[in-house]
Amino acid sequence: MGINLLAVNIDTINIAAMLIAAIAAWATAAYLAQGARARVRRRRVRKAQGILANIMDGSLNARAGRGRRRLLSRRWIGVLDAYVILSDSLRPDDAERSRVARWLADAGADLAMIGELSRKAPDRRARGAHYLGYVETEAARRALTFRLASERCERVRLRIVHALARQEVAAALPEIVDSLKGSSGEYIARATGLLLSFPSSFTAYFPELERRREKEIVSLILEFARIAPYRVFADYLAAIFGDPSVDLTARRESFARLAESYPETLDPADYLGDPDPSIRRSAIEALGSRADERAARALLSHARSGSDREIAVRALSRAVSSAPVFLFLDGLDRLGADPATREILSEVFESRFEYFLPRLAEPGGARYETVIARLVMSGRVGALIAFLNANHDRAIENRLVSILSRALADQAAPIEEFRIHLKDTVLQKLGLSRRPLPVARVDKKRESIPRAPLAALAAFSLAPYPALVLAAFARGAAPFDAAVAALNRYLVLFGLYSLAVNIFLGLLFFVGLRRAAILARAYAAKSREFLFQKNVLPAISIIAPAFREEKSIVASVESLLTVNYPDFEVIVVNDGSDDLTLSRLVSRFSLERRDADYPELLRTQPVRGVYANPRVPALVVVDKINGGKADSLNAGINAARKEYILGIDSDSLIEGDSLLKLASAFLDEDRPVSASGGNILPANGCAVDRGAILERRVPRSPLPLLQTAEYLRSFMNGRVGWSAIGSLMIISGAFGVFRRREVIEAAGYLTSRGRYEKDTVGEDMELVVRLARQARERGERPLITYCPDARCWTEVPSDLASLKRQRDRWQRGLVDILFFHRRMAFNPRYGAPGVLGFPYYLFVETVGPWLEAVALPLLALGVALRVVAPGVLSLVLVSNALLGFTLTAGSLYMSDRSGPLFPLRDRLLLLAWSILETLGFRQLVSLFRVTGMVGAMRGATGWGAQKRRGFGESKGRIG
Repeated sequence: MGINLLAVNIDTINIAAMLIAAIAAWATAAYLAQGARARVRRRRVRKAQGILANIMDGSLNARAGRGRRRLLSRRWIGVLDAYVILSDSLRPDDAERSRVARWLADAGADLAMIGELSRKAPDRRARGAHYLGYVETEAARRALTFRLASERCERVRLRIVHALARQEVAAALPEIVDSLKGSSGEYIARATGLLLSFPSSFTAYFPELERRREKEIVSLILEFARIAPYRVFADYLAAIFGDPSVDLTARRESFARLAESYPETLDPADYLGDPDPSIRRSAIEALGSRADERAARALLSHARSGSDREIAVRALSRAVSSAPVFLFLDGLDRLGADPATREILSEVFESRFEYFLPRLAEPGGARYETVIARLVMSGRVGALIAFLNANHDRAIENRLVSILSRALADQAAPIEEFRIHLKDTVLQKLGLSRRPLPVARVDKKRESIPRAPLAALAAFSLAPYPALVLAAFARGAAPFDAAVAALNRYLVLFGLYSLAVNIFLGLLFFVGLRRAAILARAYAAKSREFLFQKNVLPAISIIAPAFREEKSIVASVESLLTVNYPDFEVIVVNDGSDDLTLSRLVSRFSLERRDADYPELLRTQPVRGVYANPRVPALVVVDKINGGKADSLNAGINAARKEYILGIDSDSLIEGDSLLKLASAFLDEDRPVSASGGNILPANGCAVDRGAILERRVPRSPLPLLQTAEYLRSFMNGRVGWSAIGSLMIISGAFGVFRRREVIEAAGYLTSRGRYEKDTVGEDMELVVRLARQARERGERPLITYCPDARCWTEVPSDLASLKRQRDRWQRGLVDILFFHRRMAFNPRYGAPGVLGFPYYLFVETVGPWLEAVALPLLALGVALRVVAPGVLSLVLVSNALLGFTLTAGSLYMSDRSGPLFPLRDRLLLLAWSILETLGFRQLVSLFRVTGMVGAMRGATGWGAQKRRGFGESKGRIG
């Protein structure tokens, strides 16, 4: 009966197929038309730039003829956009600014944007404030000042403050300061950075604030004193520090600012015995910055007392770079000191080898030998090895070899460190043989995927067809007829399942399309001048784990170092590579090895050394014993010094302004972002020169080309929509930003050495899920976002074996995470991730491959035997193939909304291959997922080796 019913309803299915095909045709046409739309936009921009040039040189004004004025008044938004872009690169003179302001006022631009300030949507008000900052009319200034007093949305207030600060409207300072009331710390810090635009006006206004003790005013002055320590703040900070009614955190911060920036106001040595550890730490740091004998004596005495010894020694190590401090400490050592003092001096001098090692060959140099011997015995030999490898003075080398030989004879020297890192000529003199870098590859991971529940899930997924056969046979059908009836019924169930999944993904697509449009408009309403203001965007530590990346590591690091972002650092973590990864980095950037001097907040495999070059201050290379990607990311988090960390694969390239786009979206949120991700695209086929994408092209090889279509659908259709409904559960490890403090509180990435004593190959998704879970358990709503226009390019597998290993690993990671966090499943306590995200990944990403593994062979067999009912076949093809291609075409359209990714020929090629991706490649990937789950049941672990061709270090095309 079920089959006959479907045969009757085949017309309904055909009508649905035509409707879906029409949608697919529209999406395809819209995708291909993006190039034409981009050309139209470029022509409009050129026209607007021409009008702007005529306005600025005085040859055009809005009063020149009624018809001409009406025409130009329709184009004022383009002219204003052109003026914003021009102002980002240079500042027009007063006469040019006056002409532009007068023309915009005559065209009605100020009135239109003033109207935007009263809109209900915060994004519209923010856009109005952005443009009014460039209109520069008196009406615009009055409207901005008036709106600031009543605006409650922080992100809109921030734009208003920028607009007023950009025009240096000093009369608005009282309103700006009053806008801080009830604001978050993030808003206060950002507003402070904007106030730097008119410092003289702020210092003139400061006497009005000196008697105020509201926490927001205190925070403002503390932040201003941190980034711009003007003399007028000293008395205020002293009063805050001495006022017991003020919040303790503010008093601590006041003391830190005084000790660091206003040395004449207090003596840090007087506070070394303070009961508050934060104040003691600030006092020690301040003394370390004072290059005089009195400060060094105080620090040495404090270190000898045992209190805050490690911090005091680090402060002395900084101070010893000053000649007076070095001579004082050197004199103590020369005259003889007690053992405790000698031990402290050894640690201090270890960081300043360059001051006395060259003097070893001079008369009196023998007195340094004891210091060197003690340092060698302590095991802190990083600087000594670096000195020996760079030294060309034979006399100094021979003297050091003599010292080391005696230490080796006493078996006190760290022999293995010398055998691994010393150059061959010195090793020969010491009678030592070369030892290769230890790899200690950690292949056996404690993934601990429960086999019994996974086997039960597989059995549940595979059981429907045998159950349908038995049910038909029990009703008296012949065996063949029972098998045919069960086949058709199973395919009906599979078709309905596919239909439900793709309809849900379609709804997710439209939600994501709206979200992507909002993000694009929000970014367009932010000028670079605004984004590069102090404190506006968070500082980011870019962490790139590297294992056997000798082919692409230099190009990748060069790309990272040229990222267009105001405040960042790059931390490369060499995860015990046994190839030339580390040596190529050392050679290319002239790095020098030193011992690690940062706290181990997260437990990792041992760090062998840290490499840096003072001439490349934004780059740090951490060399460690192999522990896997998650362990390397944790090591990078330990070394990081910024507010956010960006985990990126070392074989990935960040495109142009991508990091700027991703972080700028944080300004459009009402609370701090816990994590955010960007779009990942295959770099295969692209032309690359020293880490920069010169030409974006789709791959020419079939397998990477199919993955390009797959990536665009997965990221654009899936993650944008999941982010819009607050249920994003995965951020790609190739390009993901996390708030460092929250990651540390959550115990970092999951490893067997961490708090949970467990490994996973899906560390990127697991961390996102854990951050969301723990935030919900604290009663908080985590903010996990996604920026589709922030792009990162990475090399994808170009052979089936590598692709299979990759998808095997991904599926094992997914299953592991779902079981590890199974408490979240269907649990309203965990919000949208628990009631939407978790069920989707369970029933679609985990059960779905098993259903396809049964349905598709049955479909092929049924078609071959001509036993599949026409209605059943139509249902499966429409729900699975046609609807799937429609979603892919829609995703391609969404990816090009801000401009075509690829040339027209490449877009046509990508669209054509998307059909094959829907009908063949997707099913192959599902098969790989099934084998991954079978491997998990058999106890498979680890990553598996991946073949890479690399980006190269010069201009070329990635294969």
